Amino acid sequence: MFKHFVKKYVKNYTPRIKSIPTGLLIFGLMFHSSVLYIGSSNSYFNDTAPSTLNAYTSSTLSFDLASSGDFSDDITPTQDATSMITMTDTGAEDFRYKLRALNVTGDLDLCAAINIKASLDSTEQYNGTLAGLASGVGPFTFADPEAWDFEASLTSSDTALENKSCNFDLTYNAWQIGFAEGAGGFTDKGVIASTINSDLSRDGHGFRQ
Repeated sequence: MFKHFVKKYVKNYTPRIKSIPTGLLIFGLMFHSSVLYIGSSNSYFNDTAPSTLNAYTSSTLSFDLASSGDFSDDITPTQDATSMITMTDTGAEDFRYKLRALNVTGDLDLCAAINIKASLDSTEQYNGTLAGLASGVGPFTFADPEAWDFEASLTSSDTALENKSCNFDLTYNAWQIGFAEGAGGFTDKGVIASTINSDLSRDGHGFRQ
């Protein structure tokens, strides 16, 4: 009888499977997948470096020229023509400079017969032909202010030089101390356009008749 009961119980036994909550099931599947598969990953590193504040100072090299105008009086063999130029510093840099006579135009026979004497603060710095001043005189170390005096004279009394004009630029090229001319640093240039005239009406002043 006991055997019959056991057999009947086993035959009629139906196992009960408890239901698993859906959320728990999804979590398990995800965990299982992450354990079985390890994929590649990308990493990004960001860094912000603070900038160092740099202070820059700007300097200048600058000067002004003031002129009395064209050479005063007409030139003759016995009368000189004169002019004056003053230089003043308008910048912050110390500088050196050269003086040149450039861009000579007009009646070139008159220009060739002109002698120029140039004095800086009453000290003679050049005494020679106008053409020779093209190569320059100097360099000079600027000391504010400076005054240049020019005297132009004729080297010939030929009447062919009467009623003519000679034009040229008195040019000042400046550069910063510590550099050679044209080799860097701050620079500046000033130009005074100049004219020297000869006059036929001044016969009594030495032109040969």
